[in-house]
Amino acid sequence: MNKKERMQIEEGDKKREEKREKRLQKIQRYLTDVLSELSPENAVNYDIKYKTISPFSSSPKYDFFLTPRSSKRKGYNVMHLYGEDINKGFPEKGLEAHDHNFCLERLQKGIEYLQTEKTKKKKTGGLEETLGIIIILSLFSGIFFISNSITGFIIANLDSSASNKIGISLVFTSLMVTFFWFKIKR
Repeated sequence: MNKKERMQIEEGDKKREEKREKRLQKIQRYLTDVLSELSPENAVNYDIKYKTISPFSSSPKYDFFLTPRSSKRKGYNVMHLYGEDINKGFPEKGLEAHDHNFCLERLQKGIEYLQTEKTKKKKTGGLEETLGIIIILSLFSGIFFISNSITGFIIANLDSSASNKIGISLVFTSLMVTFFWFKIKR
């Protein structure tokens, strides 16, 4: 393959990609319109975004998400589309009544899902605060027990070995609780 043929192929690929991008944006606008039709008050709070999932295949896959505007959380997957569907002109030819109803149902489920996720997030606040307090208390009390110069034998009649074991176990506990705390926050 010579240089001229390679440039023609690249130019054709670029034109197809631009055409596909315009169609993806058209689908995004369509889903935004469906969202506005479904619930005008929610259309203000949510965005429709798309993401390329598998760009390396001959038929790339795209996912469309309903995402809340107020946070950076991952959205609710509304639909999957493949490059061949988009190349065939999906937005113009494929949105019949059953597709419109499908989009309405998926967007409604997405709104319900994201709203329940939002309330679940608020409920875990008490647990997160409790874990934060446990982390701080066990870390400081562990350091307190490890350093004999601070405690001496005032707290209990413990030798330095026992005091160190208690201190190390409290510091270890704070590290483990910190690990679980970060795991919960994700």
